[in-house]
Amino acid sequence: MRQIPGCGNWRIRYEQKNSGIAILRAETCDAEAVLPEELLGLPVTELGDYALAARDQGTRGAELEMIGRRTDQEAEWSNRRMRSLRLPCGIRRIGNYAFMGALYMERFEFCDEPVEWGVSPFMNCMALHEIIVNRPGEDQGGLAKICGETDRELDVQIRDASGMRARLLFPEYAEIWEENTPARQFDHTTDGAGYPYHHVFRDRRLHWKDYDGLWEKSRERGGIEDVLTRLAWFRLRWPEGLEEQRRRAYLEYVTENRERLMRWVLENGDGTDLSRLLEIVVYTPQQLREGCDFARESGEVQSLAVLLSRLRGEQPAGRRKRFEL
Repeated sequence: MRQIPGCGNWRIRYEQKNSGIAILRAETCDAEAVLPEELLGLPVTELGDYALAARDQGTRGAELEMIGRRTDQEAEWSNRRMRSLRLPCGIRRIGNYAFMGALYMERFEFCDEPVEWGVSPFMNCMALHEIIVNRPGEDQGGLAKICGETDRELDVQIRDASGMRARLLFPEYAEIWEENTPARQFDHTTDGAGYPYHHVFRDRRLHWKDYDGLWEKSRERGGIEDVLTRLAWFRLRWPEGLEEQRRRAYLEYVTENRERLMRWVLENGDGTDLSRLLEIVVYTPQQLREGCDFARESGEVQSLAVLLSRLRGEQPAGRRKRFEL
């Protein structure tokens, strides 16, 4: 088998189509997998059916092995064990069931360019919950495809060349089919706040007003305060397309749940996120002190410094002493 250096470790079967490369089968031993932008001097433009599925479907093609830096020589060559996957920006077709059975894949990153998506590419990707959308221009419908493929909670980051544009939460939901014997039919119901969010797209495009318009009904549901707190915070933190009326509604909710939100930011964010939180939401000195205690216990030194700085600013300066000689 031909061996070439590359960005990761892959065993690949491929064929050339027009001026690009179609990957028919690719298998990796990397937990953080990155597919190459090109092979043999040609751009990678297509992933075939079952190309990165857990099971090899036995497709034919020319073979090569790409050799990257190996950190674990005993790692298993199995896409089932892949934790994250980043696709190259030149992909123009993703085949049927392309990633089926990648049970441990938590993160998926792709470029939102015109792509022909096959049937159920993410079938049985049970751990998938983080989506990175690199969007150089207008919405091309990739996010709509992914959201429509899964009923699990999705944490979506939309980025462009300047950095993060937006972060959105799509809550989970469950579809329930119950047999109705007398009517000789199955009744379909949904459970959870996520269904309208996963299907909020029009013509496969996300409209910010439609997304934010789901807020009031979602807030009426009980028992999902943690989900709604994160959803509202993401919209306030990255307010792409956010109208003033919706901004006030989100702000009202996070203010009511500000202690829960601070703990989440301390556990999952960084000093920049925390600084932005303190600019948006008003905290009492006691709440700031409680945040300091949590940061100390967690060893979050940067966050502790931010909180102490804000706490000093909240405390009264005291009576100025004068000395006369």
